[in-house]
Amino acid sequence: MNYGLSLSVRMEKKIQILEREGYTDRQGVSLEDQVLDIILREIYLENGEKWKPWASNAKSLRVGEIILIIDSDTIVPEAISIGILLVIADTECSTGLLP
Repeated sequence: MNYGLSLSVRMEKKIQILEREGYTDRQGVSLEDQVLDIILREIYLENGEKWKPWASNAKSLRVGEIILIIDSDTIVPEAISIGILLVIADTECSTGLLP
């Protein structure tokens, strides 16, 4: 999990920089996938080219502002679960994911 979160944080920083500079998707390759390739190469060089990291599907590595981890034995009070659903719905509406 730490590996995925580390990749996500590095990707978000790089994506913000590139978006400010006007970079977009190119030739059918999403900006996220371009950035993931850059980040994986940077990590490989940082560890002295000893361990080659791997990851794919860059869009699935992006993490939102809220991370909710619920295990199979976690009991979530109803009031909290309703509040979480409202936050998710509000987030999806404001980002255009829901009509």
